[in-house]
Amino acid sequence: KGTAMQPLSNSSLNIYLSFLELPKGVQAKIHDGRVGVAAAHQLAKVPAEQREDILKRAEATRLKALEQEEKEDERLAKGAESEAKQEEKAAAKQQKIDAAAVARDEAKAVLLHAEDVHKAATVELNNTSRTGPREEELGGLAYPDWPEKERKVFAERRGAAKVALREAEKALSKAKKEAGNAENALSKLTKAAAEPTEATPAKARKDRKAGKVSPSDVQRAAKEVGVGSTKLV
Repeated sequence: KGTAMQPLSNSSLNIYLSFLELPKGVQAKIHDGRVGVAAAHQLAKVPAEQREDILKRAEATRLKALEQEEKEDERLAKGAESEAKQEEKAAAKQQKIDAAAVARDEAKAVLLHAEDVHKAATVELNNTSRTGPREEELGGLAYPDWPEKERKVFAERRGAAKVALREAEKALSKAKKEAGNAENALSKLTKAAAEPTEATPAKARKDRKAGKVSPSDVQRAAKEVGVGSTKLV
């Protein structure tokens, strides 16, 4: 019905002719597509008195498979929803990781600057100690090579250098701590994101022909009623 004329091999012709031996009800199912040609060919090879029983069993098997596939569809639909949520969570995790990476880089930049300031303050204090009067000479003791005015200038300079060094040490200590915290935060987020999550169902699935009796359905039904094999010799 509705099939264009085309050349047919002898073996195919014999297969179609064998369908004339099947009961009218089975022929009607072949005609409307509920039983495929391959399944009908398997059915034609079993004893005639068992064909209808085998077909009923095969249809029941296919019906169970259809119900199972519908349940699987529902499970996969839930899985797809869960997968979307997991993707949202993964995106949120990645945003946190990116933000933590930026914070880590900023903390490193602050640390580098603090190290430079500390180094400069140390050099300045060392210079005042090396080129100026000794500490005890700044206390007002007489020293002919260093006039009072110069001793006062160096005293102010050295005092400022000490203050600057203390401030630099505080800033450096704070920058080290913040850089360490930022590095640890990034490490924790990266490690958490790398941990495996529950497997999600595949997005794509093969099309099923649940409503159509398959050759394997007929073969299983034939074995259930005691027909050893439906293969041709």
